[in-house]
Amino acid sequence: MKLLMMISIWFIASNHPISMILILIFSTLLMNFCVYSHLKNTWFPLMVTLLILGGMLTIFLYITSLTPNKKFYMIKTPILLSFVTLLINTKSSLFMNFWQNQVFNMFANSPMILIIMVFYLLLTLIAIMMMIKAAMAPMKSLN
Repeated sequence: MKLLMMISIWFIASNHPISMILILIFSTLLMNFCVYSHLKNTWFPLMVTLLILGGMLTIFLYITSLTPNKKFYMIKTPILLSFVTLLINTKSSLFMNFWQNQVFNMFANSPMILIIMVFYLLLTLIAIMMMIKAAMAPMKSLN
């Protein structure tokens, strides 16, 4: 839980699209590992990985192709804030136990959530294919 909080701070404070992509991949994989360790089901984390990384990486790839090449430099503030999160007591009532959350347990082993995710993935695929077909051009010209 603390590691996810630290990663969220790093993501908010990052200023380069490539660092955002790496942080997003790491946080998605970490969250999927937590969900898999609780549910013991591989389909749900796999679908979440495909949805989040597929959609977000497409958007970040487009943004990265539009931005000019910037020098990558590290900001010191998120590193200091991430060490402050280590001091926070996550056992308090402010941070509710994630696995005891009733909304999470309601959809824990439900086939309905899997159907919704498959439908969303199919709808996203169709929308992207229609956009590519309409444009008929690469995202960035090679001039």
